[in-house]
Amino acid sequence: MPGMLPEPLTRREQLVTMAEMMVTSFPDPDFDLPAALQPLFDAKVPSRFANTTSADTKADSALRLRYAKAMKADLARRYASVRDAFIGYEGGRTIANELGVACDVYTSSTGARVIHFRGSYSNADFNNIRALYGDWFGQPSRDRYQAIWADEAKLTVTDEMAARASAGETVQSYLVRMEFNLRMPELVSALKRGLELGGVDTAALGINDQGIDDWGMWEITRAITRREVPRGTKANASAPVYLTGFSQGGARAQLAALLLAHEDGVRYNTTTMAATGVQCASKSLFLSGRSMTDAFFGGSLGDHSDHVVTYTHVLDPYAAIDYNVGTRCVMGTRDVAGSFVEDFCGPVVGYSLGVAGGFHGAALGLCTFSTHNNLRILARFNLSYLGYLNDDGTTDGGCKPVPDMTEECQIGPPAVSWPS
Repeated sequence: MPGMLPEPLTRREQLVTMAEMMVTSFPDPDFDLPAALQPLFDAKVPSRFANTTSADTKADSALRLRYAKAMKADLARRYASVRDAFIGYEGGRTIANELGVACDVYTSSTGARVIHFRGSYSNADFNNIRALYGDWFGQPSRDRYQAIWADEAKLTVTDEMAARASAGETVQSYLVRMEFNLRMPELVSALKRGLELGGVDTAALGINDQGIDDWGMWEITRAITRREVPRGTKANASAPVYLTGFSQGGARAQLAALLLAHEDGVRYNTTTMAATGVQCASKSLFLSGRSMTDAFFGGSLGDHSDHVVTYTHVLDPYAAIDYNVGTRCVMGTRDVAGSFVEDFCGPVVGYSLGVAGGFHGAALGLCTFSTHNNLRILARFNLSYLGYLNDDGTTDGGCKPVPDMTEECQIGPPAVSWPS
């Protein structure tokens, strides 16, 4: 990334720098692992921040916390300024009561800026996932993850996995969807309350109640994007702007890139990790049924493979939600067969994401901890140690442009066939 100091020598080093941003963007990083994740250490997985193994979660937690502090000091040394760009109510930065959208802005001494959208942290964040991806917690997530397991990871779909798509799954998916519908009003009211409690000048930012009703957190994401990059900003090679983000924050970065490309004609360098997708959510929000594509992106998402790229572990079930825009680089394929990741993720193959989370939480926790979270808390292990990522940014699983998948999007509630 030109303008970042010190100048990274390789694309891999650029990505490691972004991974450091992802780690330090969480206000109170929780490195204490629940007992349900003890099998991760029983499997003798190397400690991410030392060439040792640890069966003691507290000892490993201390290593992670120490490493996160070192990364924060390293980033402070690299950049002339670092600030928290937040719109909403911070509420003491606890997971229950932070209501808004957060990103970090890193500025180098030469004026280059990196705008990093934080991944899901607060209850409002997690409710926003429902608003964006409600359909994906049913059959679409089951079908796509099973296809990834077979086609990308080249693993066997066993008879037991295939049998999970049963009548019991249908009933459980129906219950999950009912729960999602009941939680939808919570997001809208929470965001409006957060803007009020935070004393946000909504008029100055162009935020209104109808926008929150229609778009949920996108209304605030759009506002924070335009606050950092005002409309009409021209590309400036001497002071470039980069967008990045992890998980749902990666989706926000992709949406911000789409907005800026459409409204300003500037295709900003955007790199996300473990990002949830945006193609289906843009076409029809689960929250309101409205189309962000029509309202903000000119009616078509178009091809963004020249400036938007996301990196994901092949078996990350959260990164399999929806379809990314741009280019998708897959990591972890070279040694997935027979690995602890295969062991941990196998028990959720054949279930929809909602059913896996609601009824098989321990299995999903192990799978996501070893695939999704390690691109944040465990980023250096994946990016620098396992050989998933080459110096030029290519990966062991390959990098390919994501085609237009909007015709594959399931819009509206699925038909529910109750067992006879």
